[in-house]
Amino acid sequence: MIEVGIIRRVLAATLLLLAIIGFPCVEGATYAPAANPYAYYVWNTNSLQQDVSGEGYYMVYQDVNTNNLSLNNYMHGSGAFDSATIINSKQLKDKTVEYYKDDVKGTYAKYKNFDSTISFTSQNEITQSPESFAYGTGWYQAHPVVYNSLLKQKTDGKNYQAGISQEHQIEYARALKSDVQELLNCTQPTAVADSTGSAEMVLEESITQGTLHVSEMLTRQDNGNNLKGRVGLGIGDSPDLNLKGGVRSPLILVDENYVGNFDVKKDMFVNVQKKKPSQIVDWLPCCSGGFADLIATNAPGTGDTRYSQGGIFDCTCYKVPSQAQFPEPPKPAQ
Repeated sequence: MIEVGIIRRVLAATLLLLAIIGFPCVEGATYAPAANPYAYYVWNTNSLQQDVSGEGYYMVYQDVNTNNLSLNNYMHGSGAFDSATIINSKQLKDKTVEYYKDDVKGTYAKYKNFDSTISFTSQNEITQSPESFAYGTGWYQAHPVVYNSLLKQKTDGKNYQAGISQEHQIEYARALKSDVQELLNCTQPTAVADSTGSAEMVLEESITQGTLHVSEMLTRQDNGNNLKGRVGLGIGDSPDLNLKGGVRSPLILVDENYVGNFDVKKDMFVNVQKKKPSQIVDWLPCCSGGFADLIATNAPGTGDTRYSQGGIFDCTCYKVPSQAQFPEPPKPAQ
């Protein structure tokens, strides 16, 4: 039987290797405080470790969500079953970040900062065969129920804020031996630091008389204006996003399908940089001289901007006086 301790060591070695070699980063993406549209925020830490072996019919459904990540794993079939699984997830406490929304008008906004991670590791060795069971007594005992289900496994990971989707699916297989890992991370930017969102899927498996589908997609992120909390996978209110940056024109698209007997090794990793927002400039201005000569107007986009953020807060409005503001003190007698 596959030991859970072995999975831990393999996962730890994988994470160490990732930290040493690093990965390329998709830079310049616009940060948006968006969320998983199918979840809600609860500050929590989750851990699942299991080791199951036997013979018969099985159906496994595992669904883990954070505010901005999701992982779904589904399996079913009949026959000899040997499986070990580790799932860990963490939703950290939210923090409020304030930033300037409009540099000219000096308006500001704020958002909730949510950091989260999900890690999934599954090792399976399964051989399909019909299985029959007698339920109850009488007629049911004389007529056992027969399960003859081909094998299926589907693993789906999404990072909504980074716009990343990764999927792995096996169907109609007679036998499979698979190691699957999915690592999801969403580290939010703060008022002073950029951050990243990433997703990685690692596969090593052998499939007998079945179909295999593997896909990966990176779409444009929400820029904070086009969508209302649904980001990254073409789910939203703006047709403009779907046309210019959603699923119709992704930056990265991998779609692979195999039918038959295959041995597969694959590592897919996407890392997206999320820019920090413009931070709020502290009050009060450093310039002086009064505001009596400002030109008053109510028309949008007009008026005197000498004392806006563009002048007062960076002190560019200050001018060195051409003469002393006070009379010179009398010179001492010689």
